Amino acid sequence: MEIFLLVVWFLFALAGIFFAVMPPLPGPLISWLGALIYFLCSPNPRISGWAILIFGIVAVLTLVFDFLATAIGAKKFGASWRGGLGAVVGAVVFPILLSPIGLGVVGIFGGPLVGAFLGERLGGNTFRDSARAGGGAFLAFVVATIVKLCVCMLLLAWVPLAVLLGGGD
Repeated sequence: MEIFLLVVWFLFALAGIFFAVMPPLPGPLISWLGALIYFLCSPNPRISGWAILIFGIVAVLTLVFDFLATAIGAKKFGASWRGGLGAVVGAVVFPILLSPIGLGVVGIFGGPLVGAFLGERLGGNTFRDSARAGGGAFLAFVVATIVKLCVCMLLLAWVPLAVLLGGGD
């Protein structure tokens, strides 16, 4: 049973890493969910409940950071609320729109940039100011993605270490 649960955890951890680069999908939460399943279903979990709780909180905060960072990044580069909203909407909508034609990756990375740009242009800003806001949104998206990947990789390393060493704290 223990091996089966560790395989389930590992599949969740890999899915979390994969989904960490997809803006609308909660990669860190998926990775954490695998650890939670292991903790709840294992007859003798070697991971503490406190560690599971802390990682759950970190996963949720990472997702909040993911959505806020794109909007804040656009704002730092001069975007109005329209550019920030456009960046978040673009991060979610563009990958979905472009996936059926095989350009999902372009949508993932270009969505925040194009969304912020369009939000600013529709608000009446110049091309240059709109492009700067889009660049800020893109930069913030990259930083947020790196943070999400780091959290997922931390979970990927922490669970086997906790199991092998016999404690999760």
